[in-house]
Amino acid sequence: MPDPGTSLGQTSDMIHSGEGNIMRTSIRPWLRNLALPVVLLCAAQLPTTLAAAAEVSASADSEVRILIGGRVRISRITDINLGSYGGAGDLSGDGYMCIYHNDGGRYSITPSSAHAQSGQFRVSGTSDFIRYSVNFTDNEGRSFTGITSGQRLTNLQGHSRSPACQGQTNATLTVEFSADDLQAAGGGTYTDVITLLVEPS
Repeated sequence: MPDPGTSLGQTSDMIHSGEGNIMRTSIRPWLRNLALPVVLLCAAQLPTTLAAAAEVSASADSEVRILIGGRVRISRITDINLGSYGGAGDLSGDGYMCIYHNDGGRYSITPSSAHAQSGQFRVSGTSDFIRYSVNFTDNEGRSFTGITSGQRLTNLQGHSRSPACQGQTNATLTVEFSADDLQAAGGGTYTDVITLLVEPS
């Protein structure tokens, strides 16, 4: 270490000569080394700084939830046009439809006649009515015959995957007129509208 009486970074040597003592001052390399602990100190702090920079991310969860209720649908229903009666025998025709229920396909259906009387399906003409019977068959081949207007049919099987039944039909409505009733009716055009109410079952 330098002498406290000497300037920082300087050392003094006494040179003896014939003319007396001569003082020589020089800079020693220890001054340059003085900054080394400071450099090392800064280097020692670098890992802490880098570690702090690596801890800026975070994560969290977000739950996605949706409620889908039960739905039924009836579509692709066809009209039943029996044409002209030839004057002999019974007359029948079929109407087809697609019935869908998104919860297993099970449904109930209630057919009703616009001109029903005491539960009897009837077509209406200009001044007369003709009674007829109704049958219903589901996708599993279960058939209900002799249905009355407003009767609820339960536990039927429809489509559960495709609301449009994959372009097909899966239920059949059949109407039947007896020869006796047709032959007793007056001339003219007879019509009825059957309303089909579909519900989950």
